Amino acid sequence: MKNHLYVSRLSFVFFLLSFFFSLTALLPGQDSAETDRKINFYIFNGQGRTADSLIGNELNRQPENLKYYFLKSQNSFYMSYFNTFGIVRDSLVKRGYESAGRMIALAEEREMTIENMFYLGSAYGYLARYYAGKAAYWDAFWAAHSARSYLNNVLEEDSSFADARQELAIQDYFTSRLDGFLGFLAWLTGMRGDARQALKQFQIVADQGRLCKDEARFVLFNLYMIENDFRQALALGEAFLTDFPDNVFVRVQTMSTKIVYEQGDLEFLKSEYDSLKSKYHLTNPAILNDLGYILMSHHHFEDAFKALHTNIRLFPHVANGYDSLSEAYLITGNVDMAIHYSKLCLEKLPFDSTITDAERRNLQSISEERLENLGVDTGKKMI
Repeated sequence: MKNHLYVSRLSFVFFLLSFFFSLTALLPGQDSAETDRKINFYIFNGQGRTADSLIGNELNRQPENLKYYFLKSQNSFYMSYFNTFGIVRDSLVKRGYESAGRMIALAEEREMTIENMFYLGSAYGYLARYYAGKAAYWDAFWAAHSARSYLNNVLEEDSSFADARQELAIQDYFTSRLDGFLGFLAWLTGMRGDARQALKQFQIVADQGRLCKDEARFVLFNLYMIENDFRQALALGEAFLTDFPDNVFVRVQTMSTKIVYEQGDLEFLKSEYDSLKSKYHLTNPAILNDLGYILMSHHHFEDAFKALHTNIRLFPHVANGYDSLSEAYLITGNVDMAIHYSKLCLEKLPFDSTITDAERRNLQSISEERLENLGVDTGKKMI
């Protein structure tokens, strides 16, 4: 399972396929510019609770201001990635969904200005992501279709509104990769995009955007890993950390990317094992765990196993490392080893001090469900 301090790139890709990012920050011409700047910083610096407090204060003062419902939805979404507080992800998603619904209700009662269309497009994009996360794909595609309609209208009226391109680029990039039933739904709703063109649109937002510049940078960092351009991904990750130094998710991802880009051959994990923590700063079990998922996503399973096995050697008390190995073995068809490492995960859980009780219960549930699906009677002894 992905470490609680980060979400692996695989999970990030999957969640992006669930459609679609909310946009960041502030619309021009609004009051409280300094507060809004701070909110944006705290969201992307991984300080979601501080951002949430500021947003709540603004909603108390301006209970019908669309911007702060938008930011509340967005912050809930990013807290589900950058969360280091042990908050249950489902509750964050639900809260963001409710904020998006409120934003739609308020915006639809008003004159359809460019600003309102922007908020409506963002809100429907968030609803699409929520529905897709629930596997309600039909609802997800039609919500995404509504988002696309509103945001295209924004660009038709003002082509310089670069931030409206963000959500459209998300849709174009990931629907271009769909096939089967989901590909058919994308075609039916007119959302089969072009990945190369989408990357160009993201770059426009990163260069010219005023509202979601930082989000576009964050998305591009992850997408260049999907594109196997680790040089570009590393440069983007390091630049992002210059502005948001406390973002643990991006720091872990960047360190993992650095290993892939600079080392290539992971034999150094064996030959330099005794100096890994000091020489390569491998002091966080999320780094090699994430590296394993990155390698698996590119079907480099031999190297993935090197990373994951080294991780449990370095951090033998961290239960999540054993769960990740179990998942890797299951993906490669080795059922016996998948069972073995899921059992070890359950054995380590009561003594793992790196996770919260909520995360412990979640990891226990995942391991027990995997074992039961593989025909093993777990007895379901609660921790």
